[in-house]
Amino acid sequence: MTTNNPNSTNKARKLTGPDVLYPELSYHVMEAFFEVHNRLGLGFTEEIYQHALMSELEVRDISFESQKNIITLNGEKPMGTYRLEKDLLCRNILLP
Repeated sequence: MTTNNPNSTNKARKLTGPDVLYPELSYHVMEAFFEVHNRLGLGFTEEIYQHALMSELEVRDISFESQKNIITLNGEKPMGTYRLEKDLLCRNILLP
């Protein structure tokens, strides 16, 4: 992992706050996002960034699924199937 911050450590820092449900996972995924952004910069298509992010998640050993079919529910009742086209499901947690 390459980082531009000389004060960063290899320890996982934890995000905090009432809106952060998975602080450690969120931190590692954000690290991957920033690494891709720093490496590629601006100007590519969403597809290029998505492939780069998936590659970075693999390097960081963060499991994910892409283009997965999920069953949508209304309470307990199934409403149909939805395909996650451009979203990633990391460790069974949906990340937009």
